[in-house]
Amino acid sequence: MVFGAGGGTGNGALIEIAKSPESGTSVFCIGVDIDQYFTVPQAQSCLLTSAEKKLVAGTSALVLASFDGTFPGGNFVGATGLAPYHDTEDEVPAEVKAEVEGVIAALLDGSLDTGVVK
Repeated sequence: MVFGAGGGTGNGALIEIAKSPESGTSVFCIGVDIDQYFTVPQAQSCLLTSAEKKLVAGTSALVLASFDGTFPGGNFVGATGLAPYHDTEDEVPAEVKAEVEGVIAALLDGSLDTGVVK
């Protein structure tokens, strides 16, 4: 499993993993920032999902807050999430999907402490 963080370097890692004969069967990767299924199509065969920053939603919220005079200033922690499994949907066991959904729910409701100070 390779988590392709690091901009272009991470993209290169995803592409190289996709070239492996085991790509999509025993070797997988995870994209970062946005749904890399669409931005690094060469990696589609091995891409399980992507850890998304939801930058459009966060940027929109800050622009709108600035426009209406409620801009909070300081650090802003926006939404995050996972992209769909796309072509590798059948490769992810149901119990793993359930565990991931539980972690996401705990992150959203605040019951999972990540150490981030808000």
